[in-house]
Amino acid sequence: MISAVLVVASGIQSASAQTKYNTWSDPSTPATSSGQQATGDLQKFVDDLNKLIGDAERDRAAAPAFLRDLRDLSRRYDVPWRVDLVNETFSDGNFTSNPTWRVTSGRWWVEQNFGLRAAFEKASSQTNSNSNSGQQNNDDLGKQLLGAILNQALGGNQQKSNGGGSTAKTTSQAAIHLDRAITNAFRAQIEFTSWRKEGSFEITTYQGAERKAGYRLFYRAGQATSLELVRTSRYGTNAIQKYTQALNLEDKKTHVLVWSRDRVGNMAIAIDGKKLMTARDQSFGDPFSGLSLINHGGDYIISKVAIKGTN
Repeated sequence: MISAVLVVASGIQSASAQTKYNTWSDPSTPATSSGQQATGDLQKFVDDLNKLIGDAERDRAAAPAFLRDLRDLSRRYDVPWRVDLVNETFSDGNFTSNPTWRVTSGRWWVEQNFGLRAAFEKASSQTNSNSNSGQQNNDDLGKQLLGAILNQALGGNQQKSNGGGSTAKTTSQAAIHLDRAITNAFRAQIEFTSWRKEGSFEITTYQGAERKAGYRLFYRAGQATSLELVRTSRYGTNAIQKYTQALNLEDKKTHVLVWSRDRVGNMAIAIDGKKLMTARDQSFGDPFSGLSLINHGGDYIISKVAIKGTN
């Protein structure tokens, strides 16, 4: 009798196991509706876990080392960036409103069907061409003499001419920025094309009206050190991490750069889905004031800027 009961129980257990575990799916496959639901359930679990950990820390209900381990575990699965802060595709052909980008150097415009592009003048080492150098030299000499006479008449306090003829001050970079509050933890996605194997592209999350303090991420076209993450603070500028392999993105195809930072300063940089750099820096605890895009002598078209933050 006992044997029969065990056999029946074993059969029920086998059937239960079959019906309970036969719906497992590989999490690396593209998300379906059930996969999205599972992701949402996981995030809810992480949120609930973080709340319990916070309560335990407040009430000192568990050993600090144990709670720290739980925090580290929850961060592996946490997605803190859930608030849309910026979503710009430049599809309206305008970057001066909704949102308002401000140009600080160079010339920027929207290239139709491509995105935001910049241009700048390169400084020339030779100010006069050979064909008219004689005439220009005579003109320059006259201008210098006239300038000297005027300078003497005004007390000698006027700034001297550069003596170089027609060369004007030029800029080797084109910079634009968006004043927008960005939470300390963020996820920035920049989609761009690179058209020339020279120069560099800088992305900066800055603090303050002067836009000096913050994190700077450089992509250097055609260089062995193709990525560099830099910190600029009141103590100076310091490199945090480098990627010492050439990337060669100058194929005129759109590339997706993702730069994320979590609540404790863990940062990751990926391009086209491949994680290339990780770093941890806790120098900045306050929110950031905005985002800068700077073209240092290259040719880049930015087709999308999307930033997510935390609650």
